[in-house]
Amino acid sequence: MSARRLDVLIALSEEGAASATAGALRRRGHRVAICAPAAIDSAPRVEDALVSDLATLERLRAAGQTAPALLVDLEATPEAFRDALRLGATDVMTRPWLLSELADRVESCAAARDVRRRADGLRREVECDPDDVEDALRDLAAFLVARGISPTTRTRALSACAEVLDNVLRHAWPLPQAGRATLRACLEGRDLRVTISDTGAGFDADALAQLAEGGLARARALAEDLRVESRPHGGTRVELGFVAYHVDFDDDDTIDLSELDWLPPALARRVLESLTGAGSEPLYNLSPALAVTVGRLLTGATPRQRAERALWS
Repeated sequence: MSARRLDVLIALSEEGAASATAGALRRRGHRVAICAPAAIDSAPRVEDALVSDLATLERLRAAGQTAPALLVDLEATPEAFRDALRLGATDVMTRPWLLSELADRVESCAAARDVRRRADGLRREVECDPDDVEDALRDLAAFLVARGISPTTRTRALSACAEVLDNVLRHAWPLPQAGRATLRACLEGRDLRVTISDTGAGFDADALAQLAEGGLARARALAEDLRVESRPHGGTRVELGFVAYHVDFDDDDTIDLSELDWLPPALARRVLESLTGAGSEPLYNLSPALAVTVGRLLTGATPRQRAERALWS
């Protein structure tokens, strides 16, 4: 059984097969939506898994469904398997099959994507609860620190994501209902990409225009790029882009260390030499946290003794 609850969309031409598959997955605790092939364009967007036949999967992909797919009832021919690969199917099944095996294969599809996402970046399921939202933002902060993203970029990204998640809390599901959102983050060169998606109520164009004057406007001001996809009853997806700025050493008169989280030993010695008059280094711009750290290094039983111990240790 999957370690987490999955969102699965079943789109099969055979109504009985769709119903039986949905029942098997729901008994395992997963959330399942069934979509008739005639209603593909209005199907809810899911992140975890699709169960479909070949013709329907092609229409799902055209409608923007990107979740990993299990193709069922596939004809065992080279042409059919080639088409399955072209459409990005994660797994295929031919008749006959057991419902328990089909459920296992759906969970394996989702788990394989989770492994790839963990390797490439952060994926975090966020319960629509203020405490879990705060925990998710802390997880994102830890991810960014571990990858050397500067404090100002982290602050902008976390503040913008807090605005988007607040919108999810307040608007995605009618109270007292609650759902989940998915937060993903990855680095692409110097660009940080964060996506927050939910399967909640969604918005029409007028409602999105109103939101764009509040929290989304603040998020847009903090990000280099912000894109929103939403539709009524179809969930919302917000993608944010940030340029990951780093420490600036270009100024000959001042070295800006305000983006550092800590002082490496060699750099600590250089800063202390400059501040105690033992060196000829230019001035340093220090963040408040680094200023406190340097102050502690310069004080002690006697300031000079502490500085000398720091310099020559």
